[in-house]
Amino acid sequence: MTRIAIFDKQTGAIRQAMNGDKKSIAASVAALGDGASFVAIPNGASVKGHKIKDGELVPADQCPKLAEKKVRMERNARLEREVDPVLNNTLRRRKMGAEKVREWREYRDALLDITKGDVFAPKWPKKPKA
Repeated sequence: MTRIAIFDKQTGAIRQAMNGDKKSIAASVAALGDGASFVAIPNGASVKGHKIKDGELVPADQCPKLAEKKVRMERNARLEREVDPVLNNTLRRRKMGAEKVREWREYRDALLDITKGDVFAPKWPKKPKA
């Protein structure tokens, strides 16, 4: 018996882990279509929280696409929660003055550029005082 992980070729996301012989494995992979492939994994290895990268089972947090997605999600939440209520509110902007508006716009730009840096250890910009 062989233990395998069936994964999406494009993203590396694991669709299924299974035990089986070569014939049953080939049938399972064929049923999933061209976008799927498989890799042998050690018996007892957990696939939860992992992806396939370069044919190896790796923790998902070591995959750049997933790390970038997590950073984008946090960035979008910060934009929605912190920046939009300030910069999208005309009355609030008028009360703040040009210098404060500039600080908030710089903060917004820094958030938008966060994925250009290290997505595994992002350096979040400091939020200006309201």
